[in-house]
Amino acid sequence: MRQCIITLCAIFIIYLFPQIGIAQSQIDSISDHKSEQRDRKFIFGGQISGSLGDVDQFGFNSYVGYRLNKRFTTGVEFGYNSVNVPFMESFSAKSFGYSIFGRYTFNPDDRLSVFAQLSAGQNIVTITNNANLHPGLVSSSIDSFGSSIDLGIKYKINDRFNFLLDIGNVFYNFTSSNLIFDFGLRSFSPRFEIKF
Repeated sequence: MRQCIITLCAIFIIYLFPQIGIAQSQIDSISDHKSEQRDRKFIFGGQISGSLGDVDQFGFNSYVGYRLNKRFTTGVEFGYNSVNVPFMESFSAKSFGYSIFGRYTFNPDDRLSVFAQLSAGQNIVTITNNANLHPGLVSSSIDSFGSSIDLGIKYKINDRFNFLLDIGNVFYNFTSSNLIFDFGLRSFSPRFEIKF
């Protein structure tokens, strides 16, 4: 009888250990899935710029995006810019623009990563001249459509905050009257983004 109980206990233990391993792997799988669900998918970012002096300038742009996976992000961007030139007797220009973008991050797991961003959108510029320098030009509005490819670096501050620096771009804009194609290093454009 004693040998029967020991044998049954041994069979039970031999059967139980693999079941514990299977259960543990299922628990690990569920916790991995939950941590993926907690991964922050939405981003919000932008920048504010301004200057006073010979040319008074104020501008901001902001964007909202959705991270499709670690490498791909897509979203929409809005911007506003105002320029006043006091010495030209009230010459001013205001622009409003919006675009959609897609961003590819080359090394998303690193603290410092490189990204390329493709965007396309519209920009509306309104120019006002109240001066006597050009009496025929009081107000003018220009609609332009364009696309650009930007290259930049992203520094991961922590799990929620990133610092981005755009360092170069290729773009083209077109209006009803002309087409502009240009390549160059833009003035370094820093911005912050938050994941939520």
